[in-house]
Amino acid sequence: SYGKAYAIIDNEKEVTRKASITYSDPYNQSSKRLTLSNFTPSNIPFYDFDVSKGGIYGLVDMKNYIMGLQEDSVMKIPVGANILDSASGDNIPTISTNVLSRPLEYQGVFGINTHRDAFISFEGAVYLADLYRGKMYKVTNQAVNEISDTGMSSYFNKKFAEFKDYETGSNKVFVKMGFDRDNNELVVSGVKYNNFDFTVAYNVRRDLWTSFYSFVGEGYAELNNVLYSFKDGKAYSHNSNSTYNSFYGTTYTSKIEIVSNVNPSMVKKFDALNIEGDTAWDFTAYTTDQETNAVTSMSKRERLFYSHIPRDT
Repeated sequence: SYGKAYAIIDNEKEVTRKASITYSDPYNQSSKRLTLSNFTPSNIPFYDFDVSKGGIYGLVDMKNYIMGLQEDSVMKIPVGANILDSASGDNIPTISTNVLSRPLEYQGVFGINTHRDAFISFEGAVYLADLYRGKMYKVTNQAVNEISDTGMSSYFNKKFAEFKDYETGSNKVFVKMGFDRDNNELVVSGVKYNNFDFTVAYNVRRDLWTSFYSFVGEGYAELNNVLYSFKDGKAYSHNSNSTYNSFYGTTYTSKIEIVSNVNPSMVKKFDALNIEGDTAWDFTAYTTDQETNAVTSMSKRERLFYSHIPRDT
């Protein structure tokens, strides 16, 4: 019998590269030989990044560059080019024979920690969750925006702090994201192992958080512009029928909460409520911390449903 041949190279050792990207030989379209599985050691086919920012847990193709997502950093990685810094602060790309070149880091300390699912790419932007800092970000070629700061900073800070405390060696936490093109929404779900926690939606056109949803998907995918979510190993298409607020075979009660408290020290009163639609909803009006008024009937007036808000007796 014949054994497997081994080559002995003096002064070499096995190295674990935590913050590196390894790349294959170039792909040649005119050749029958597939070179994408070839990693020639003599070509030194890797690039080392700043290991103090943690491991690399996500890569996004941004056409002109790769966006690298580390535990505590987000960076632009030039491909086949170098980026020079001009005196005016502009980035000037130049052609390079190197596969990868020196990255440009976005300002600020943020990243996806060790959560490989905590980001998604959509229409030239990358949305990510930083659980350890309790924040949500939108990253584009030009800028970084903290989207959790749009009226949801305390919510995400509290939720992600709970996730961080819950996460141990056996207790895993996940943040799953998907895009609902019908409603222009980024859907974000938090999962504590098998304990499904929350789902919220961010409107990417209006740049604000719009909804709390009753469902929590195990994962999300998009096919032919249709949003799919997964529950108990089954795939469900969204926005596919006329039944509202029904998910995974369960129908939930729809609610709208409106808060108006511009001057907290001022006692305010509300006179009436109008609803534009084909059906009137029941509602409860909290006019002050002392009064609660329930209204169960509304009258139709010129295509609007109207109700006066009575005072407590």
